[in-house]
Amino acid sequence: MPRSFSQLQMYRTCPRQYEFGCVKKIPKGHISAGESFGISMHSTLQKWGNAELGSAHSGVPKEDQITMFETPSAVEQRELNIDLLHEYWYSSFVVEGYETRVEADMARNRGAEILRYYFDWWH
Repeated sequence: MPRSFSQLQMYRTCPRQYEFGCVKKIPKGHISAGESFGISMHSTLQKWGNAELGSAHSGVPKEDQITMFETPSAVEQRELNIDLLHEYWYSSFVVEGYETRVEADMARNRGAEILRYYFDWWH
């Protein structure tokens, strides 16, 4: 069983990660470029999902209710657009695991393109 808060968080996030890291104590080596890309993408989509949930529960009036009031809402929300998604991507990108900076830049650009396709599908 987890014996610290960080171990409990690790278990809640991924029981296998807890098993390999804390129970079997398998040492973590260097991460691969694929793992780095996956971590970056998952982190980006988690931030995006949290922003989407935040805008859904923020109390901002729905579009059909906006005309009921002349004054704008006091709650300022960032618009969920492609620029915000790319901002999350660039701030979440993990460069560890790439052999060269060029390889990391290519992966960063590839991820931005994947997220553009995702946004077009989502929007």
